Amino acid sequence: MEVTSAPIKSPMGSPAVPYETIQTVWEARPRKYKSVLFQVCVFILMTELAERLSYYGISQGLKNFMQEIGWGLVSASALKSTWTSICYLTPLFGAYLADERWGRFRTILTFGIWYCVGDFLVAIAAYPTIMTNSAA
Repeated sequence: MEVTSAPIKSPMGSPAVPYETIQTVWEARPRKYKSVLFQVCVFILMTELAERLSYYGISQGLKNFMQEIGWGLVSASALKSTWTSICYLTPLFGAYLADERWGRFRTILTFGIWYCVGDFLVAIAAYPTIMTNSAA
């Protein structure tokens, strides 16, 4: 066990009285595992950022997109309201899966993949050549 000493600084900035800090056995132990907490936090924050950007991006244009492909105003508004409700209710299902079945990281990964697939399908459906071919 290593003991380190450093002088105490007086309020004026000069060394006053030397002291010794005692390192406990627990603090002196070698680390067996590298902490991955920072990497996990960055992963979750980036996932949440992407999810929020995607949600608000789709939410703002969904009703206009549905009207553009021939849905009426009432039907497009109802679809947007249903989509918003599903978006707000699926976290309850995800919380159940995370707590009781899969664990939080597997749940985040699985739902993140499904969200990306859904975003991809929405983007493909809005592609102009698909829009013109499906209307014919």
